Amino acid sequence: MFEPDVLLPEQVRALQGKRLTSEQRLLYAVLEEAVHSFRTYVWAGRPREKQIFRDAEEWFESADTSWFFSFINVCDALGLDPDYVRRAMRNWKAAQLQSRAQLKVPHVDTHLNRHLPHI
Repeated sequence: MFEPDVLLPEQVRALQGKRLTSEQRLLYAVLEEAVHSFRTYVWAGRPREKQIFRDAEEWFESADTSWFFSFINVCDALGLDPDYVRRAMRNWKAAQLQSRAQLKVPHVDTHLNRHLPHI
């Protein structure tokens, strides 16, 4: 299920309390999988996992409406604001980058330290 910072609470409630058509359930599953892939593989190291993340990110950012499963068409069919969802995904990624940067410890090259004068 979506995290609270991805969709507005009223959007989630509206989707959960509404009888979705079979097409809408399929589109909801597509959106849910894209969110999952984006969040799961944001720090991927393996090429295939990096590609899954890039594909999800490109899908969220795309303005293409020419195919049924485009991000904008999926949001429209579900009554979601695509710009809000995009902002939420960008904000989540930025927070991940910030927290990861804060966790990085500067590397100390002990080989070089052996050659420094002792004080």
